[in-house]
Amino acid sequence: MSVVAYRQGYEVRVECANVGPTRAQVQVGSRVTAVASQPEMTGPQDDSGDEVVTLAAEVREPIEFYEFSVPGVIHPVGPYLPFILRMRCPEASPLLDRTVFWRIVYKDDDDKLGFITDCSAIIDFTLGTFSVGAVVLDQSSREARHEKFKKDVAMPSGDA
Repeated sequence: MSVVAYRQGYEVRVECANVGPTRAQVQVGSRVTAVASQPEMTGPQDDSGDEVVTLAAEVREPIEFYEFSVPGVIHPVGPYLPFILRMRCPEASPLLDRTVFWRIVYKDDDDKLGFITDCSAIIDFTLGTFSVGAVVLDQSSREARHEKFKKDVAMPSGDA
């Protein structure tokens, strides 16, 4: 996983692969969000002798998948190589760090079983440079991702 500067913001890049036996159909529910935050900080005293306090702040940043079709298809590894999932924020807030969350909702090629993959990463912003902090990639089993789909996505036909 990496992060690079992009316009006035950043681009997060994650190498991904479909290790399933068939291609996967990406669903419309797939999305990416970013929340930039700044903790409350206490600085030096001002002219009146009081400590300067910078209040905690949180703001959502505009971010979207780039060159990743929603809906779309993810081919299985084999004849296809892993792909780079790219998420772009063209205008980052001036806050110190942010957490990028992304969710891929997909079904097997036969459109019978659905799955959800949730991931996140801390993107630090220090001295004008973005870097990757803690990363949480979905390491859950196929069964667990299917159970999450059944729980989180309404299934009109009742079968999952």
